[in-house]
This record gives sequence, structure tokens and C-alpha cells, in this order.
Amino acid sequence: MTEPHPHDDSLGVAGAAPDAGDYSALSERVVLGTLLDGDAEFQRSALPVLTAESFTTPDTRAVFHAITTLARVGDAIDAPTVVQTLDEANLLSGVGGPAAVTRLVTESLTVAVPRVHLQRVLEATQRRQVHEVMSRMLASRATPDQVFAELDALRETGADVSVTLPEFADQVAEYQRELQRRRTMDSPLVGVPTGWKDLDGVYDPDPNRRRIGYLPGGFERKHLALVAARPGVGKTSVVIDFLRAACKSGAGVVFFSNEMPAQEIIELIVCAEVKLYKRDRYKWPEDIPPHGWDKIAEVQADITRNWHLVIDDQASTLADQRRVLAAARMKFRDEGADLDIAFQDFIQRMSTPGGRGAKAQHEELGDFSKGWKDMAKELNVAAVVAAQLNRSSVEGDRLPRADDLRGSGSLEQDADVIIGLHRPYAVGGQDSGHTADELKVVMIKVRHGAAGQVFERAFLGELAQTSEPAPRAIPVPEPPA
Repeated sequence: MTEPHPHDDSLGVAGAAPDAGDYSALSERVVLGTLLDGDAEFQRSALPVLTAESFTTPDTRAVFHAITTLARVGDAIDAPTVVQTLDEANLLSGVGGPAAVTRLVTESLTVAVPRVHLQRVLEATQRRQVHEVMSRMLASRATPDQVFAELDALRETGADVSVTLPEFADQVAEYQRELQRRRTMDSPLVGVPTGWKDLDGVYDPDPNRRRIGYLPGGFERKHLALVAARPGVGKTSVVIDFLRAACKSGAGVVFFSNEMPAQEIIELIVCAEVKLYKRDRYKWPEDIPPHGWDKIAEVQADITRNWHLVIDDQASTLADQRRVLAAARMKFRDEGADLDIAFQDFIQRMSTPGGRGAKAQHEELGDFSKGWKDMAKELNVAAVVAAQLNRSSVEGDRLPRADDLRGSGSLEQDADVIIGLHRPYAVGGQDSGHTADELKVVMIKVRHGAAGQVFERAFLGELAQTSEPAPRAIPVPEPPA
């Protein structure tokens, strides 16, 4: 199917870039898609202030009429019910069929806050009304007083953008429902688990064995977490740890890799899950014994069958990544899951369409971090982004700080959580006095918790993972002779 011209009477194509005169049409499609996505709060705000005249094409007006028909009789408003209503009215083929209705939902997931687009639709409606009044009054040779009277009446009864404000009582009720849900939980892990006991905590029935983690909620929806380290310290293995834990929890996961191709990411996952062979064995696997191949096949079958995972090594701009996330959400919902968390393996390797132009690097990075924070909030997902620390972070054997983030103070400002990694051996080698597996983790920033905590992990880079550190033997002094 070819993409329609922006001014064609069509529901449009998800992801199609509008020209400067088509933003009103884009907003109309976003509003319809959000209504179809079942956002009850948005439906309560939008339906009372929208009319058929709010939409400028026969297709969008037909879809809106189907939505209002369902609303009047109290039926559920979603894509399947609207498709059925259009079909019963012999209008479905005219709007482009079921696929066109579904694309409205997909497109609504790829844009900014839908409430902003509702406001744009209301404002555009009022501008058209003003234009119609002025044209009619001029044609009738009305007096200035008559013109002003008509405009005053229009202002009083026209589109009032203030009605798009959220209801405070609804927000309080939603929070109360969330509190009640948390009361019934076995642990405070409301987000996606990290897989690390020090972060998630240990919630044993025995109170004496319980331990509150440094991120007791896990990676929470609408939050941006940064994993920050210098090259060679181990942030890739750490991110693979988090990805594996998320997938095993049943979460829908998208992993953007701007540093490595998808096949290398899969190899790291298989290596970490098999736990038998170092990474270099997979480069030349001729001496892997039969039982090893059986284990590899078992792991591949398990992750293919049970993980809801999309690995994208092409999308490097915010717009492309947003489209991938929207498509992934539709895919995961078809699988009975949802999009819960998104990973970006190297924020400094993202790009701006057409280059950053006159922008400085720190300004561009600020756009990327703000974009990821906005995507987390708008799509209601957790976001985990790997970032590089600057060179000064390796001076001496010191732990990383927030001001070590390379390129932008916006990274620190936008992040809800910053997890810093420090591996002394990666900096000083044998002269550091540390072993290669010692990895120190610093909770540099925790917006809703205590920052400054430090704990250790065992870095097992050759197995593409980290683990709980083994208890260290405490030397016992020899008794005096």
C-alpha cells in the first residue's frame, strides 16, 4: 500500500512524516487512535468537547461517528468494536478497512502526549469556525458591532482547551487503586526486576531473611535509568544481566543496539544463559562437545519460545526508535504480553536526522536524554540507557560521580536512577591491587530513594554476565609462637 498524500481523504499511514500543513490532520489521527486505545481518562476529557466538525475528512469523521455511537450506548470503545460498527454501517471499506483503523492506534503510540494533540484539534476547530463566521459576516455586509457580537458568542461556546485538563479526583482515585494493589503484593517490586538481589531485595517469608534492595521497585515505568561506566569496565555485561532478568519475568522488552549488531547481542545472551563456555569458544566452536550443543539448542529454543524480545540494531534516532517501540507494543499485545521496558546500549552513539548541525554535542545529548525520558512517560515503560563516563573518571582509584557523565549535564537531570560502575583492574591492571572480577556498583542517583550506596558484583565478562560475589575468606592470624 502506498502512502497517501497528506491532503488525501485518508486515515493516513503510521509513521508517515507530515508536511508543514498537515499537523492538524496528524493530530486528528492521534486523537482518534488514543480514543481507540481505550484510555478511559482521555475518553472522558475528549468526547464531551469533540464533534464531527472537529475532523476534516470523511474518513476521520466516520471513525469518530462510530466512536460516539458506541459511547452513547455504553459499549466498550476499542479498535475491534469500532471496526464492527463501521462494518455494520457499510463504511468500513471506505475508511481503508480494519488495517486502517488499527494504524490509528499504532500512530497514536508514536507521538507526544495525546492531550497536546487534542488541544491542537480543538484550536483548529475554533480557527475554522472563526474563518466561517468572518466570511459569512463579510458577505452579508455586517456592521463591526455585529461581527464582534458573533465572535464573542463563538468564544463563549467554542472549543475550550481548558476542558482537557486531567481531573484531580480521578488521579487521586487511580493512586488509591495502586496503593490497594501494592498491599496485596508479595514484595514492593512494582516494576521490572533487575535480577540483582542488592537492587531488587530479598523478600523471604522469614522476616529474618528479608532484605530491602536499593531499587525495591525494580526498573519502574515512566522512569529513566542510566548505567554509566568507562569503556572496558563491563556495562554491556551489566545491561545483558538486566535484559535477561526482564525477559525471564515475562516482560515485553526492546533492546536498541547502536554499538553491536543483533547477532552479537544474541551471542552474548546465549553465552550468559548456557554458562558453560567463554565467549571466545563461540567464535570457533568446533571443539564444543555434543552435550554442549544440546545445551545451546535448549537455550535457543527456550528464549525463542518464551521471551518477548525485539533487538533492533538499525534505529538510531529518537523518531525511529519511537516507531519501533510502537510496533513492538502491538506485537507483544498479540502475544498476550505488553511493552514493559526498553534498553539503549549507548546513548552517545545515537544520531540526529541530517546531523546535529550547529548544535554542540552536549546539546544533542540533552535532546536524546530528554527524548528517552519523554518516551518512558508517554509510552508508560521503563527505560534503561547505557552512557559513557568521561576520562577524568579514571583518575586515581575513585568511584564515579554524576559529573563524570560524558557530554551533558542533562543526562544527570533527566535520569531518575544513575548506576555507576567501577572496575579498578580495568583502569590500573595488576598494579591496581585488585582482581579482574571485582566490580563496584555505585548508586549515584536514586530520585525516589537513597543515593550513595556502594556494593560489589563479580564481573564475569568472558561469560557475558555478572554474579553475586563469592564470600571472601578472612585471613586468620597465626597464634603467637
